[in-house]
Amino acid sequence: EQILEPELEPDLESEPELEPELQPETEAETEPEQILEPELEPDLESEPELEPELQPEAEAETEPELILEPELEPELQPEPEPEAISYDEINKLIDMGFIRKSAKQYEDAVRNFALACELTRDAELKYLLTMEILNLYKDLGRYEEAENLLNINIYNGKNNLQPDIINEMNRQLSFMRILRAELSRLSIPDTPLAKVPRLVQLNVSAKMQQEEADEGSL
Repeated sequence: EQILEPELEPDLESEPELEPELQPETEAETEPEQILEPELEPDLESEPELEPELQPEAEAETEPELILEPELEPELQPEPEPEAISYDEINKLIDMGFIRKSAKQYEDAVRNFALACELTRDAELKYLLTMEILNLYKDLGRYEEAENLLNINIYNGKNNLQPDIINEMNRQLSFMRILRAELSRLSIPDTPLAKVPRLVQLNVSAKMQQEEADEGSL
């Protein structure tokens, strides 16, 4: 009877052998879930790589705009160039102007005198050429251009010409202004001076004398 009782104990101890078989199964299920979570983190870290790519592009766009500005400066600098115009060339233009004036080619004569006047640096020669052009404008009936020419030369010659020359140009300017007014009143504005009626010329001379008298009384 004593030998049969301990034989039942090993039968009961065999039951907990099932417990260690269940533990490894649960551990295997949880381990792959933990491995998937860190795989998402490198995907998020790759996004800030776009920021350094945008910065150099903005700098590259602004750099060429700043380089274009100094390129305009050298284009404005080469202005002064010494004129190598000789007196012979100016004299040839003047001679050709008188030849064409004698041939009654007034337009061509104006161009010759105007070019010579532009090239010379002699103030008195400029004045003489200006008066030649002025007389040609009278012959052509171009009184408005004659007024503009006188205004320019009076303004530019204030410091270079003698007072008598300035006074003569002012006198011619008054003559042109009064003559233009009379011709416009008679509806013959562009009549050459040689064809202006003598009575009109006398009226212009009388009005000029009246203006000079009024200025003298002041």
